[in-house]
Amino acid sequence: MSRASITVRQAATDDVGAVAELLTDAFADYVWTTWAVPADDHRRRLHTIYAVHSAIGAHRGDLWVLEVDGEIRSAAAWSLLDGAAVPSMDAYRGVPDELIERVSALADVFGDRLPAVQRAEAATLVARPSGAYWFLDCVGTAPAAQGQGFGHRLLTSVLDQLDADRLPTALETSTESNVRRYEKLGFAVTATLDVGDGAPTVWVMTRPPRVP
Repeated sequence: MSRASITVRQAATDDVGAVAELLTDAFADYVWTTWAVPADDHRRRLHTIYAVHSAIGAHRGDLWVLEVDGEIRSAAAWSLLDGAAVPSMDAYRGVPDELIERVSALADVFGDRLPAVQRAEAATLVARPSGAYWFLDCVGTAPAAQGQGFGHRLLTSVLDQLDADRLPTALETSTESNVRRYEKLGFAVTATLDVGDGAPTVWVMTRPPRVP
């Protein structure tokens, strides 16, 4: 039996549909998205969020995928931020205006959950790096492929690329099992937060760049 061919690469715009479906499946029952995104038409709302952000990531070059024999099995979306949470304008070069406009329209997707989600995000910012850093917006693996280490392999490869920028990386998660997974990648917890409004616990984690 031949070994599977595994490839990590930056996503292209042609990958957006597949990535949006994968992330929707991966986060359909995640504790944070279950709290943040209304239950009414939940899957459609999630898919709208991931379709927009995946398209932007593909255009600006910070959406990465892992393929197994040519099929996307994991995806990771990153953002280059200045200060606590301001997107770097350099990261929006080449992104069509209509995509940027669609980000504002995502407020409707969150519906009456939006104020609580905004308060939660504001509460986590104090624990993030104060200067420029890469933020892991999300990483997900197709449910049928989970437990095989694909997400870890994808992040390891991408972090090796991002370390060339000599910037810290940061992320947030809401499960203790994820905390342990990220610790294996060199992340450390900088804050464990109760952000209120019945939200799940948020662990903010950061990692310094690994340079020779």
